[in-house]
Amino acid sequence: MKLIASRFVVLNGLALACAISAYAHTISGAVVGGKGEAIPNATVWLSQDRKPVKTECDASGKFVFENVGIGPVEVVAWKKGFSCGGLDARVAGDATITITLGEPGSITARVIERRLDPRTAASTPPKPIVGASVLVMYVNDTFHVSVADLARLGFPNPRSNNAGELAIDMLPKGEQSYASFTITHREYAEQRVPSYPVGGKPLTLPMLKGIVLTGRVTNEEKNGVADARVSILKSGPPPLKEYKETRADADGFYRALVEPGDYFVVARQTGYASITPTRVSVRGDLDEATCDVTLAVGHRITGRVTAGDDKPVGGVTVQYISDDTIFDESLTTADGGFALTAGAGEGKVHVSAPEGYIAGKGTDIEIKVLSQDLALGEPIRITALPEISGTISDDTGAPQANVIVSSVDLDPPAWAVSDSEGKFAVRLSEAPRNGTANFRAEHTRRFTRKDFTVTFASLQAQAVTLEEFEPNLAPCDQSHVLNKLDGFRDKAAPKIDCKQWFNLPDGVQSLTLDALKGQVVVAIFWGGFDSTPKGLLRLEQMNTLYQSLRDAGDVTFLGIHDSGSDAGEVKDYIETFNVGYPVGIDNETATFDLYDIFSIPQIVLIDKKGVFRYYDVDGRLLELIKSLRREAN
Repeated sequence: MKLIASRFVVLNGLALACAISAYAHTISGAVVGGKGEAIPNATVWLSQDRKPVKTECDASGKFVFENVGIGPVEVVAWKKGFSCGGLDARVAGDATITITLGEPGSITARVIERRLDPRTAASTPPKPIVGASVLVMYVNDTFHVSVADLARLGFPNPRSNNAGELAIDMLPKGEQSYASFTITHREYAEQRVPSYPVGGKPLTLPMLKGIVLTGRVTNEEKNGVADARVSILKSGPPPLKEYKETRADADGFYRALVEPGDYFVVARQTGYASITPTRVSVRGDLDEATCDVTLAVGHRITGRVTAGDDKPVGGVTVQYISDDTIFDESLTTADGGFALTAGAGEGKVHVSAPEGYIAGKGTDIEIKVLSQDLALGEPIRITALPEISGTISDDTGAPQANVIVSSVDLDPPAWAVSDSEGKFAVRLSEAPRNGTANFRAEHTRRFTRKDFTVTFASLQAQAVTLEEFEPNLAPCDQSHVLNKLDGFRDKAAPKIDCKQWFNLPDGVQSLTLDALKGQVVVAIFWGGFDSTPKGLLRLEQMNTLYQSLRDAGDVTFLGIHDSGSDAGEVKDYIETFNVGYPVGIDNETATFDLYDIFSIPQIVLIDKKGVFRYYDVDGRLLELIKSLRREAN
């Protein structure tokens, strides 16, 4: 991808030429059908900062939005009898876009309440939930639809009926079409559904009774801050992930339904600086929890982003970060300028450089905000992202082939395998935050490895010497996965029942665990429609390990694909993701049910005797495989 030059709107990672005005911009375009024909009188919505507006196409399918500010927008179009269509965009100037509407398809679900009997801890019979609706959906990894926001302006938002049945019937139809979405209800905590194929089998969606999290957003004078955006973040390792967002009312009060757990709450409003997120514990035995938030006076941080030749770069995301939390975000304008709001204190200005590039040789700009606005004197320059290369050797200095070099903390991850001379090379697609990246080099056959850190500001060839280590064979931690698999551990693994197989050796018609005795079995439950970061990471991890261990003689990799896709779709997924190991399509839901799999991807390890051994494999999959290999049959 080329550097994003001035006079551009950034759209789904692409740059579209446009003219720049000083403050507000115009987004115009056309709504067309699958053959490019104009669709008259379609409704188009544009949402920015969760404030939607709508317009209607004219007889030639044309539409116009004026006075659009710089920053992210969602543009969605729909007309009865068609699917919805849309684009996620980052506005840095005027632009003309085209939205395509096609044949509509649907995802259907039965929304139910599941509870545990407090006396017996047994599951009570499922109860249909009436009135559940769609909060937001993400279609084909292409565009968001903030359904609840747009519904106020006429976008369709069906609700579950008396039987709990819900149909999302405005999705694009097609073999490769899928959507992820979040279901909401006035009495239940939201339920998120990862990528699911349009036209797939009906889903069953259990929802839990929600606990009210409420509070008030005020300024330092204790006055309510109206219409503040309140983000509820799930507790966990930084950076914190957003669990739910809501808005404060005219007096600054907010209300949300959440599941029991630990959360952080942060609020944002123009003219104020977000403060450190406030922690709150929501207990399951309470009906309500409270968390108030105070916003501080904000100070402006201004600066410019340029290319190596000092030409301005527009449409680039710039963030203000403190304590690993993003407090404000902006896009550079045509002249490369940006403005952020921050409270008093220390932090960093971070530039999310375009793909293949890095800002300031990998270093963020450390700043200290006092009691006034701050202007950065020197521009932040973007340069090409360099290649990480080096040599792997053992403690005698002998080069080591077949060593997997993998990133530890990058999204998307980076992988490489050393060659016969021990050499490796990794080129990242995105610049790592803080200009550093952690890697692990691990031999695929021996218990030797080495962790190392790359600093882009002083990048040089890496000389990595492997060291012996003891594998982490700690028991699985059930809290690390969504599937309830602990009851299978150290027992004979359930059988595998697939109706059709791909990538089998010549003369083999199917695979069974009985036939695989004497092999360490690395099995992944997956679906090709799952394009989440975790899903893609697991597939890439499996592919890399398979290629490195395919000739080991005592390891078998296999995939069990969700039964919601037909043979043609699964074949396409296998080709798209370069899957070389055997893949079976589940026989209806037989294998998924036997293993009680309801969340993908999920890797399980089965030893040479056919015993189910591990399911919690994050950060230690290779060492677990090697440990099982050295066990007796």
